[in-house]
Amino acid sequence: MTKLAQLVGISQAQISYYERDLQSPGFDVMMKLIKVLETTPEYLAFGESSELDEAIAKVKSLPEKEQSLVLQFLNWRIALETSHTN
Repeated sequence: MTKLAQLVGISQAQISYYERDLQSPGFDVMMKLIKVLETTPEYLAFGESSELDEAIAKVKSLPEKEQSLVLQFLNWRIALETSHTN
């Protein structure tokens, strides 16, 4: 956990407080944790995430070009679904 503390810019003791639920991180620290851990606010706060949240997190970790391809596919698929329901 020392590496996590370094990446977020807080002390190891502070990480320990969060882990033991003795203290909650402030907004800035929460946002850094979300980014460093590549997770969602829901997962960090509640320890659960949906399959969609996990897929989105994986897409966010892809290179920008790959993200663009995923987005193009999703837009195509949504347009296709929309045209079938109208």
